[in-house]
Amino acid sequence: MTLEQPLLFVTALALLACTPAPEQAKPKDEQASKPTSKPASKPEPKEPASKATEPSDLASFGMPAADADWSNADYTAAREAVTAIAKQDSKLLPRDGSPTFARMADVTHLRTLAGSLAPEQLAGLSLTLGTIHMIYGDRVAKQPELEREHLMLSAALLAVTTKLPLTTAATEADAIALRSEASRLKGMLRFRHGIYEMVADLLEPAPNSVLARGVACEQLARVIDDAAPLLLEEERLSVREQLKGCEGASAESLAQLERALASEAPTAALVSALVAEHREFKATQAKQ
Repeated sequence: MTLEQPLLFVTALALLACTPAPEQAKPKDEQASKPTSKPASKPEPKEPASKATEPSDLASFGMPAADADWSNADYTAAREAVTAIAKQDSKLLPRDGSPTFARMADVTHLRTLAGSLAPEQLAGLSLTLGTIHMIYGDRVAKQPELEREHLMLSAALLAVTTKLPLTTAATEADAIALRSEASRLKGMLRFRHGIYEMVADLLEPAPNSVLARGVACEQLARVIDDAAPLLLEEERLSVREQLKGCEGASAESLAQLERALASEAPTAALVSALVAEHREFKATQAKQ
């Protein structure tokens, strides 16, 4: 699996720069994204928890408490904490099985949070998760035991990043209008291609992989309904071919992947309205 995804940073930044800022899209109060009328949801235990323990000094790095749903500001604080922890001792990074990591990679909550944010905040959250994802990924080569966490963060990042097109091209008319704005169109083409690359890379094991291939497939299954609508038909076929290497994945996960990647499955307006442009961009990327 590719350990770095710098393209995700570029695409998110391009989208941020190209996203219009209408009155209704002005930044909301950060605390509005933290639920106050209901108790905190429990992070979803989608993977068998490891025996990782919670380092006792995470708070000293500024890590938010894991006993409540995180707001956008909390994820920003977590990014700063993870950055500081990695610089001091990457063995202290939160691991699968710990409350903090479960909170940080909670796909269900991230979807809810992403839906409550203004466009520029959503792009910022994508960049925040992208940074955390890269910090873990950069260390997999020397610490292969972090591969599971990197895969789980890949899923978390996809859950958020795939919501970005709704801020710019929610309908086919919105997507077609991009043809008259070259810079925004290029940013969206780059963004969509980056989503495909991340999906494909997630299914490619690290050179020093210590996990069964099925683990990556099960992580992708958690967010395939978010990502598949942004894939071209030929990309869905390519990903379905990769599923042949999903040894050990549950039958439920494989069925979910097959359903979402079927040629007749829903396609996002950004894709259906601009198929020719996406294929042309894809061809230029293949030549580089």
